[in-house]
Amino acid sequence: MKIFIMRHGEAEMFAKSDKERQLSEFGQESAFNQGIWLKFHRTLL
Repeated sequence: MKIFIMRHGEAEMFAKSDKERQLSEFGQESAFNQGIWLKFHRTLL
């Protein structure tokens, strides 16, 4: 069994609440790239 630990993507700095914070453009790109990485490595297991 392999376990991958990843953090969430970078979020905007300001919002009314933490729940309302959206991913920044960099955070969206990072999350997408993490998904690609996971998809590729999942097939190698």
